[in-house]
Amino acid sequence: MARGDAMNFNPATKWISWSGNTGTLSYYDKETQENVVVDFPFTFLLLDEFTTVKGFNEKAKKGIYSNEVRDTTKQILSVKCDGETIAKGLYKEIKEKVVEAGGGYAKSCYIAYKGEDGKLAIGNITFSGSSFGGGTHQPADKNMKDIEIGAWLSFSKAHAANLYTKAVVIEGKDDRICTQGVVKFHVPKFKLIEVTKETDAEAIALTQVLKAYMDEYFKKVESVHEEEKIAQAVNEAHAKAFGGTPTELTETEKAFLTKPNLEDIGPLPTDGQVDDDGDLPF
Repeated sequence: MARGDAMNFNPATKWISWSGNTGTLSYYDKETQENVVVDFPFTFLLLDEFTTVKGFNEKAKKGIYSNEVRDTTKQILSVKCDGETIAKGLYKEIKEKVVEAGGGYAKSCYIAYKGEDGKLAIGNITFSGSSFGGGTHQPADKNMKDIEIGAWLSFSKAHAANLYTKAVVIEGKDDRICTQGVVKFHVPKFKLIEVTKETDAEAIALTQVLKAYMDEYFKKVESVHEEEKIAQAVNEAHAKAFGGTPTELTETEKAFLTKPNLEDIGPLPTDGQVDDDGDLPF
């Protein structure tokens, strides 16, 4: 990438996730095509975090995922399973449908971690399920109350003032096993440690690299959302004018869509068909 060019690729070099079943961290190695377990303790500096949706659909036996947003009250989430959109909208509007499908609220955390060369690199850890919300531990002594064990959600709230000035350490799994019905799982243990000025400066430089990518990412996502709004407006106008929904759009129809008030525009010509299909960039 030339200096000054927009960054169009995600700068994260590792995508790390937590397994509640085993209480381990791992990432997928594209070269070996294998999951690699990350040793504890694992230390990272938080660069930025975004909201996303993660989960698993039991019926389809496929993962659930979405784009990333900074503000769930203003930015649209497009939630998919096996390439098919299962819900789209503000999180509060689609939450019920997402949960029914097997998905849930998650945090996509971009981090700086020390690579094999000893230098910091950009990575990503997505906290979802047990690693995000924690779980309930039932003591062996039935006379004792259940113990709520927090994870990233409670930890990040409790240490919000220092999350971006110190380093986060995942020490391992909590010794207490959590249960939900017949399912047993583990929750990660977190702590904060001090960092040197040199390390902090190195992380700040990586934050600028990440920002360059996320600025372009949000522009592309918003552009796709606008195109979809336009397509929906055309379909509604066609249904009103002709009683049907077009499978293809003409150049005139596209121009028609850019106008602010669809009610003032009459029926559209149907010559000059063009292909207007396009996949979401996530």
